[in-house]
Amino acid sequence: QSPISAIDAENISITGSGIIDGNGHSWRPVKIGKVGEWYWADLLASGGALEDNGTYWFPSEEAARGYRLSEGKNLPPFSDIQQFREIRDYLRPVMLSIVNCKKVLLEGVTIQNSPAWAIHPLWCEDLVIRELQVRSPHHAQNGDGIDIESCRNVLVYNNCIDVGDDAICLKSGRDREGRDRGIPSENIVIKNNTVYHGHGGFVIGSEMSGGVRNVHVSDCRFLGTLVGIRFKSTRGRGGIVENIFISDIDMVNIVDDLIRFNMLYNIYTPQADNLIAGGSIIEAEPLSEDTPVFRNISIRGITGNSAGYAAIIRGLPEQKLENIVFKDLNLSGHKGMVIMFSDNVIVDNAIISCDKGAGLALYNCSNVNINNICLQPEARQPQVIVSGPETQQIGFGKNEWIKLRDELLLQNGVDKSSIICN
Repeated sequence: QSPISAIDAENISITGSGIIDGNGHSWRPVKIGKVGEWYWADLLASGGALEDNGTYWFPSEEAARGYRLSEGKNLPPFSDIQQFREIRDYLRPVMLSIVNCKKVLLEGVTIQNSPAWAIHPLWCEDLVIRELQVRSPHHAQNGDGIDIESCRNVLVYNNCIDVGDDAICLKSGRDREGRDRGIPSENIVIKNNTVYHGHGGFVIGSEMSGGVRNVHVSDCRFLGTLVGIRFKSTRGRGGIVENIFISDIDMVNIVDDLIRFNMLYNIYTPQADNLIAGGSIIEAEPLSEDTPVFRNISIRGITGNSAGYAAIIRGLPEQKLENIVFKDLNLSGHKGMVIMFSDNVIVDNAIISCDKGAGLALYNCSNVNINNICLQPEARQPQVIVSGPETQQIGFGKNEWIKLRDELLLQNGVDKSSIICN
């Protein structure tokens, strides 16, 4: 049971300027790599139990026992209540759970230090979340900020979020359960939010099996998040993510990638550089209801700097990302922009700066149009790499072709006929 919850309610609100604190440190496990030596020493001195060769601290033996039984995932089916009592401490609640409610307002309050996710609306309609402060320690395991799952008609604006996991995240159920439920997250506007820390500033997935559609995100600031804009799914999820419009996002000092699409989340895959060079491959699997689909996504007016990729876009070999537009970008990263397993992509009016490698790399992409792109520093060769035997119809505007044709590397099965000067 969550500390604050509502089920099947209508016309409800939580407003004001108070603080709701979930005492999360009494519930949460901590990984040694996420905290400093002094903090770890204090945890050990407080008691608790260790798992994973002494690298994962739990606040009690009951919590550690639950972790062992779950193998880090789902608990096995129990036959009686006593078995649940023996691992009770492992079952961390979200702070605020709102289930199957209509006409909900959350305004003004500070929600902090949750045992797990801070705010979790599920199957809700006509939901407004505004002017909240949502906080959890940076090491908070599963310390998400706002997780909107299978909701419709949602406004999220003027919030400030500083958390230990994904900040603003859209979900719709996991794998077969989510597909059978079939309730998408849809008709959502996210505007003018500031995120200071989190695994992702704005995130879709990875549990998106019921679908996510008709989403507009704009005028947000992500300051020091691990990733800025993040789409994640994996084989087995199924579901369709479509009609996503993201614009006017400023990102500063992003720890890893500014923009990341990963359709093989939590599955080992070869590094992008190895794929592009032809040293590795990802085998296609048969299409099925388990295959996630991401399409009709527009990302415009984005600025940012990061220590990872300016953008890394990875679809599936059996199901490419479809109809993706990148326009009006000014991105700086340690590495440039990489697009893999994608079809019908536009990159227009983009400045991509990077310290290492080509500014733009395409792998097994088709029907790509590149216009008004500036890759920096200009002296690097090659500036553009086009790779992969399934590559076809890669178009460059006339000015780009004149500027980049001598700095273009075709490799790993790409034929010159695949390159078009528009």
